[in-house]
Amino acid sequence: MNWKPQPGDQIADRYRLNDVIYADESLSLFAADDLAVSSPVLVGVFGQEDSEPFRASDTAEKLLRLQHPNLASLSAIDLWRGRPFAVGERPAGRTLRDVGSLSGMRILMLINDLSAGLDTAFAETSLCHGLVTPDLIVVCDEQTPDERFVTLGFGMRALAGPARLGPPVPNGANFRTLVFCSPEQLRGEPLSRPSDVYSAGAVLYWLFTGHPPFSADLGSTAELLQSVASRPVPRFREFVSEEAVNPVVESLVLRCLSKQPQGRPTSVREIAEILEEELRIDVPRAAVAPNHQSMTESGDRSGESERMPPRAEPESVEAAISDSPQTDGPNTPARDAE
Repeated sequence: MNWKPQPGDQIADRYRLNDVIYADESLSLFAADDLAVSSPVLVGVFGQEDSEPFRASDTAEKLLRLQHPNLASLSAIDLWRGRPFAVGERPAGRTLRDVGSLSGMRILMLINDLSAGLDTAFAETSLCHGLVTPDLIVVCDEQTPDERFVTLGFGMRALAGPARLGPPVPNGANFRTLVFCSPEQLRGEPLSRPSDVYSAGAVLYWLFTGHPPFSADLGSTAELLQSVASRPVPRFREFVSEEAVNPVVESLVLRCLSKQPQGRPTSVREIAEILEEELRIDVPRAAVAPNHQSMTESGDRSGESERMPPRAEPESVEAAISDSPQTDGPNTPARDAE
């Protein structure tokens, strides 16, 4: 089967593929439209040819049953032209890449929401995500008391199997994703929880410094693989002022980015707990209380939640993480690097 999905293709007479979000030889992810209900969706087309057992597998059934407020659910797993594909929700809201800068409080909310979704999914399916990136995290109900972070595409990497890297796609989408993937994942090894910890740490690094751990404009996939496998991760001070760096936060993020899985925190939940302890802020746990109070980038509260504890020192969180949470500060990702 030589068919390869492209933007503009229509799958199963229902799903129109739009922008490429990520592509390798085993998985292509697209922002798409469900024409039957006029709704945006995420479509993953898998590289392997398969048949009916794929749809009827225990893994597929578990994924279709999975529901969590911080995970976009899969709505369909099917076949088209001999190729399996999956369809997932794409809720309204901007992606984390589009939002860019987050205040300290909202970074903690992000990690708590990410942990809540991934922990629930692992408990119910024994699967990991494998593609935790700013392009697959959506900020829903932004700047309201109900703000939450929703991770898209859970299960698609697991269904597709390990990454089989091919040439870069024209819009650079695969490089923008690969810079958030762990060394073992880039080597094509099976997914594991430490891989998701690495990716969560890479997202934090991007938020705190404005750059991914390794450059997204390297000349080839081979160069990127070599950098991720062997180069040390640059310290925060290479991108932000020395005064802006909290050494405990930096140490935590760099531990997440350890080359060896056993050197990382055991879970995203552990990352959240260390951040909360260091910043001395109690953030409502999404699994218990999905409604969160959000903050503007200047630190003003835009919606009050009864579950949110008062802040005795309004600027302490931002000061602990960076010298400014506003535009052009270290907490503002530089898009031209990606």
